[in-house]
Amino acid sequence: MSESNRNSVLELMNDDNNRFSVLKLENDVKDYMFYKEKFNEYDVKSRNKWNCFFKKRIMVKRYDYYEKYISKLAYLNNNYRKTKIYTSFHEDLEQPYNRREPVIATVVPCG
Repeated sequence: MSESNRNSVLELMNDDNNRFSVLKLENDVKDYMFYKEKFNEYDVKSRNKWNCFFKKRIMVKRYDYYEKYISKLAYLNNNYRKTKIYTSFHEDLEQPYNRREPVIATVVPCG
């Protein structure tokens, strides 16, 4: 490895902005789940016929949480999809039909 390549690798390793943080990921996912739950809560409330007096306020909050929920989803997708952490487990989650080992059926005798 040349000196310039080694220096650039060391700079990337020392740069705190490029480091993967599980704590930050967990906080971002918690925020995402909170916004999703609140959106679902206000969505259910908006469909309830007994909330007709507060319908406008409920719809505004529903839309507000929807915007936060979608923006957090986009943030997670943009920031954590570019990490180089991609294993065969992730591949199986995204494409279960492309498994490396086929499922082999076995004959079970009756009685």
